[in-house]
Amino acid sequence: MLKLPGNAPKYMREVIAALNSQMLRREPFLIGVRKDNSDVYVRFLAAYAAPWVQVHIQTDESGEGGSAYDPSNYKSSTLVDCRTEQLQEISTPDISPANYYIWLIPVQYDAADNKILYDGQGGRPDNMVYVEKPSILTSSDTAQWLDISLNDFDDSTYLYYGGLDDVGAWQINRYPYSDLADRKEADISNNSGYSTLASAWTARGSLTYA
Repeated sequence: MLKLPGNAPKYMREVIAALNSQMLRREPFLIGVRKDNSDVYVRFLAAYAAPWVQVHIQTDESGEGGSAYDPSNYKSSTLVDCRTEQLQEISTPDISPANYYIWLIPVQYDAADNKILYDGQGGRPDNMVYVEKPSILTSSDTAQWLDISLNDFDDSTYLYYGGLDDVGAWQINRYPYSDLADRKEADISNNSGYSTLASAWTARGSLTYA
């Protein structure tokens, strides 16, 4: 944890409190899920406090868990080591017309190298992140199903991701570092002066987000 001397000004205490809250959270940050030809891709950002993530995928197919979290029955369950690179993307073969149910489970290891999954089982806290992939995608799914090709971690206030949605239209998502769950979106509907992803990305700091 970050600490300050007792006489630190109020604004500095608020900044440090916000940073500590992000450093101590276990929940990974889901960026998006997309379908590309025969594969489904899941992109996420691991939390500092839980640098491993179990990507647990279930489907409606027989023996693959269904819609309720099942640690024993699933399509795939992959441990991803995020210590070197927090931003990760994994893929799994698509099976249409099955629905997908995807859990991102934060993982830590104790001093004895025992794996701890924060999945709400056995008295452990539930810090999982969940998303459902419908069997049929439509243009209304664009906020969730963004094919991300650009990112910007260097801005001091916002994290930006940009790409094309499932119908080929550009979209840029903006996330304040103070609250990464507060996603705002910019696209051509509220920024008609930018017809391409390249031009919108260049102007991302001045776009209209909603």
